[in-house]
Amino acid sequence: LACVGCWPFRVEDIDEAIAGRKVVSVGDGRVMLNCWVGGTGFLMKQEAVEAAGLLDEGESFPAYCVRLCKLGFRHGWRWPVIAMGNFDDPRDENAGIRTDADFAARPSLSMKSHGVHGVADLIAYTRKLALDVQKADPDWRRHVGWRGKLHNVGRRVRRARARLLSHA
Repeated sequence: LACVGCWPFRVEDIDEAIAGRKVVSVGDGRVMLNCWVGGTGFLMKQEAVEAAGLLDEGESFPAYCVRLCKLGFRHGWRWPVIAMGNFDDPRDENAGIRTDADFAARPSLSMKSHGVHGVADLIAYTRKLALDVQKADPDWRRHVGWRGKLHNVGRRVRRARARLLSHA
């Protein structure tokens, strides 16, 4: 493994039946595999950095992880997960957005583009992200090239549909 991350979502957002399909034994522990982890709360082998170099300018950490996968590295979250705080999740006691008034005071273009217009939407969206990560194929080839483009088109269509439905 190159990167082992802390789980950035709530533990109650884990669907054991879905996530369990990606759990493998690694050494003395277990890991839920993925071809990326988030850029916060992770451990990374120096060997991986030496093989791939540092992140390119403008490159996201998940994209860097996929690049490492192309070199033969794998990533994932320790299983059972080690959860970390997520200040973008209103259910976190330290979150900056806990009420609809907080949400209105801190408008986010990215949230609106995902059809998120209040705290209830934000919680539902965060739960969906957690589920998407659990469902994501750990094979990097599914996230690049024509397969990645097809996946991104599908995601954009779903996002546009959500925007249309939220304005209806």
